[in-house]
Amino acid sequence: MPAAKPVSIRLMAYQVGFGDSFLLTFRYPREERHVLIDFGTTHLPDGAPRAAAHMQQVATDIAERCRGAPFAIVATHRHADHISGFSTEKPKHAKRSSAGFRTSGDIIRALSPRVVVQPWTEDPRLPTGASGPRAARAVSNRGFRSLLGVMAKISEAAVREGDTLRAALKSGSYHASVARELRFLGENNLSNASAVRNLMAMGRAGRAVYAYYGSRSGLESFLPGVDVHVLGPPTVVQSSAVKSQRKTDPDEFWHLRNRLHAYWREQARMLVGANVAAAVRKPRAGARAGRGPFPSAPVFDPRAVPPELRWFRNRALVARGEQLLELVRAMDDVLNNTSLILLFRIGPLKLLFPGDAQIENWSYALTGRDAKRNRELLGGVDLYKVGHHGSLNATPRTLWGLFEKKGPQKALRTIVSTLEDVHGHEEKRTEVPRRTLVAALRSNSTYFTTQSLRGELSRLVEIELTGNRPRFSAWKAIVP
Repeated sequence: MPAAKPVSIRLMAYQVGFGDSFLLTFRYPREERHVLIDFGTTHLPDGAPRAAAHMQQVATDIAERCRGAPFAIVATHRHADHISGFSTEKPKHAKRSSAGFRTSGDIIRALSPRVVVQPWTEDPRLPTGASGPRAARAVSNRGFRSLLGVMAKISEAAVREGDTLRAALKSGSYHASVARELRFLGENNLSNASAVRNLMAMGRAGRAVYAYYGSRSGLESFLPGVDVHVLGPPTVVQSSAVKSQRKTDPDEFWHLRNRLHAYWREQARMLVGANVAAAVRKPRAGARAGRGPFPSAPVFDPRAVPPELRWFRNRALVARGEQLLELVRAMDDVLNNTSLILLFRIGPLKLLFPGDAQIENWSYALTGRDAKRNRELLGGVDLYKVGHHGSLNATPRTLWGLFEKKGPQKALRTIVSTLEDVHGHEEKRTEVPRRTLVAALRSNSTYFTTQSLRGELSRLVEIELTGNRPRFSAWKAIVP
């Protein structure tokens, strides 16, 4: 066993484009212990190799640094930009190559993680909570989890229709941006089945922990001398208590819940059954009449939309795309609000990793029964991993206001893993990273973004813990 507490910590931020991958190394006098927090991407920066090859490089670097040492994984939630690297599915080119091909998920699994921490929504057994397994609580949690499964079908339809829109509406930057975001959010909200299965397998081989607000993190014995506070996500029962649902008619509450499930199932049924591609079929290029008085005259595919109706078709497609985009955005928010929020405390040092948690997730920690204690904990944060790649709604003003070390002295350290021009729209003030948030981070903290990594795989910061207060190094470029 290691000594009572770490003497230093190393944080490595990997360049995964629009995604997260952080490696925390806790250095004890006689050994090191590693925690990988997320490992995924949906969009790599220009010049990077294709995703599978790039994530292999990252996984290989992680393996070289962690091999033989105690290793643990935190997967904050199931969005692809946080767990796609855990996939063991071979890319098409590898399926034709030798059987010895190792995916990034294979490489990480070979490190034999002792603990795999995920949010409660990933638990196939759905534990109900510390106060006892009540039937109503089990149904509530299970119902929410099944709803996430229904939403995956809508995500598959969003990917297909994003491609259809992009092909049918080539002109117009607005149309292109709708199609692009539709496909991006659709892919990010897919179930990532291979990665999910690999995380479950690694958990079974070691120890699987499905955490929720106030529960144990599962890292207590793995990281001696480190307190890990789980500040989110709340369970359905916990969050409903905040909203005073107990005072409402329980029959009405379940009636509304059933209506919500019925609504999403009907949306999934319609989208899966729709054949949008047939509705936007274009005329065959170069087709000619071939006979009659004008044999060389161009003709149109009789199965395609007539020319006089194409304006209406395009308008209908854009409207359909915008409506589906709103559905997928809503699902995106739901999954983000299942994200783990972990606060690591080592003596005077506090590190906050909230995944993609948004305001609905944060609200229970900030306004619930333990709000006073949580606000005191958050007030002393030294390093904040910026939520949701710099999205404005993932750093609530209430949370930002609590950070006592922000300000012109820049004692607060902030880090964001992100990529511009991938998610959101500047004209709608939804771009990620949000410019106003970045400006506040730059002026009130020592700010680091993975976008500054040009041709680099990662950078690291060292945190010494041997004095009265933690001492941070500058971010260092390293050789893979």
